[in-house]
Amino acid sequence: MVEHNWGRIVNFASEVAHRGNPGLSHYAASKAAVIAFSKCLALEAIDGGICVNTLSPGPTDTSMLAGIEPEVIDKLVNDLMPIGRLGKTEEIAAATLFLASDDAAFCVGTTLNVNCRGPPPTCFQVNIVTSHSRRKGKGKDHTDVLRVLPVSYTHLTLPT
Repeated sequence: MVEHNWGRIVNFASEVAHRGNPGLSHYAASKAAVIAFSKCLALEAIDGGICVNTLSPGPTDTSMLAGIEPEVIDKLVNDLMPIGRLGKTEEIAAATLFLASDDAAFCVGTTLNVNCRGPPPTCFQVNIVTSHSRRKGKGKDHTDVLRVLPVSYTHLTLPT
C-alpha cells in the first residue's frame, strides 16, 4: 500500500460498541477499541494515500448466532429490528466493498454503522481536526498537535 501510495483498510467492530449491551461489556469494549484504533491509524496513514475505516454491523444472520436459541433471536428481531429481520451477509459485504472502493476516498477514520435499528444513543459524531501549524515562541518552533475532538449529539425526536 505504501509503495503504491494507495490503500484501503476496513476494520470490523460492532454496533454494540456504540450502544452497549448487558452482559457484553468485554465485547463492547473490545469493539470500541477497534474503532479508536482505526481513527488513530487513519490519521497516521492518510498522508500515504491509505484510508482506514471501520464497519459496525448490527445483528447479522451468521454462524455467530447459531448457538442462540430461536426464541432469543425472535425477541431480538421483534423488539429491536424495525425491518423485521436480521441483516444479511450480502448487505454487510456491500458496505465493506464501498469502504474498500475509490468511492470512499473521502472517508477517513469513519465508522459506518450498518444496521436497521435507528440511531444508537449517540446517533452521529462530528470530528473537528485542527491542521498542523507552526508558530514561533520564545526562541523555539512549536508544532500544534493534531487533535480529533468528538462532539456527540443525542437522538432528538422531532414533532410529527
